[in-house]
Amino acid sequence: MKGKKKIASILACAMLLSAAPVEAMAYTVPDTVRVGLESVCKNVASASIGVWELQIGMQKGDGFQRGGVITSSGLFTARPAVGDYIAVDKTMDCADALDMAKDMKKSGLDTYAAYLSGGEWTVYVKDASVSAVEAAADENASRVSFEGVAITGGEAPVLVPENAVMMGGNVADTFKLNSMPYRGMLTFSVNGSSMTGVNIIGLEEYLYGVVPSKCRKAMTQKH
Repeated sequence: MKGKKKIASILACAMLLSAAPVEAMAYTVPDTVRVGLESVCKNVASASIGVWELQIGMQKGDGFQRGGVITSSGLFTARPAVGDYIAVDKTMDCADALDMAKDMKKSGLDTYAAYLSGGEWTVYVKDASVSAVEAAADENASRVSFEGVAITGGEAPVLVPENAVMMGGNVADTFKLNSMPYRGMLTFSVNGSSMTGVNIIGLEEYLYGVVPSKCRKAMTQKH
């Protein structure tokens, strides 16, 4: 309740500071907002994600539903990935998908552990025939269309669909995008061969970053 009251007070203060009159109306205050990270990642061909552990999942309501974790000894690199792939027709967890992608790569295939949704993963292969993938995986396979990002830098390349989100897992769920630190969740808006980073963050944290400091100081003293 205290957090909700604080958000309402900050909103009221922001409205008072505005020169234009605001018409009163009923609305529901969301718990999270999406903020385009255009100052560091707008229409780019690649971006670095500075965490050693990256959680991959879906936004569920205003929270995060983890579907898997990938690790790196350095930086991850994200690039747009759009086109046709050959998908192994079997779902598995993240660890098994990474292992299968690494094993199939030994056959000379361009393989990726591919996140689907929930806790389900599979393996996608680029520039290969269905028969070649079925022989390497010993499973049925089919052609699929994909739009999202490819993430490299871990033990195997990973494909993350555009509707998925990511979170850092090392320090208070923070991550660095092109060396700039952020809290909350990360996703990318993909447009062909370019992409823009998007931060999904709690409304209260966001407001404290954009409301003028004198208003924040007044609210701190009040509460």
